[in-house]
Amino acid sequence: MGFHYIDIHSHILPDLDDGAETMAETMEMLKLACEHGTREIVATPHFGQSRYMHAQDRRNEIYREVCAQIERAGLPIKLYLGNEIYYERSGMKCIEEKLAETMAGTRYVLVEYSTEADYQTILGSVRSIRQSGHSAIIAHIERYKCLINRKDLVEMLIEQGAYIQVNAASVYKGGVFRKYQIKNLLDAELVHFIASDAHDTRDRRPVLDKCAHYLLKHYDEAYVKKLLWGNPKKMLRDEYIDE
Repeated sequence: MGFHYIDIHSHILPDLDDGAETMAETMEMLKLACEHGTREIVATPHFGQSRYMHAQDRRNEIYREVCAQIERAGLPIKLYLGNEIYYERSGMKCIEEKLAETMAGTRYVLVEYSTEADYQTILGSVRSIRQSGHSAIIAHIERYKCLINRKDLVEMLIEQGAYIQVNAASVYKGGVFRKYQIKNLLDAELVHFIASDAHDTRDRRPVLDKCAHYLLKHYDEAYVKKLLWGNPKKMLRDEYIDE
């Protein structure tokens, strides 16, 4: 397999959310990511739900310190800053008021919802985000009950400007029902990104190669590369991602 990976969803910054707790754990996660082929990674600490309302200054300070640690350690990985934003009734004011981060300063915004969110809420948010000049990346699409085995609804979200992210472990490690759901989306090419959603070095690791190997058994290399490198690269360059 002749390509590396870009991971667009990780909770790798220390002491900001329920991901890495210390700088030491962050560095272990980054080393693990490098060992398994990731060369670029977006730190996306949770933002919202009251308990994750960290200040931008603190977030930026921690990000800069991690970048400095990467350089000192000589790790072959580039770190970017974003947020995984929990969608609330206030909409995306946190982006408009520059309290939360877009993905690496681009137009793209990583958004998550309650697993119980209704479809109209998700659809309305995608339209609202698009009207604001941004593009919504829906985090871990496989978690939302209203979208389970509703390929038609996912397709409608894409038509309204959404991009779809699936967690790597869900592709090969999830239960039969979830794997079937994701397979239907992959078969229809309704997935744009596969990312780790890493939180630690044990159960939710920043590792994408196992998923890549699994995908290569079922899909051609060009498609797999698009999910794990091509589309993420376009996003980081703030380029349009075609469907």
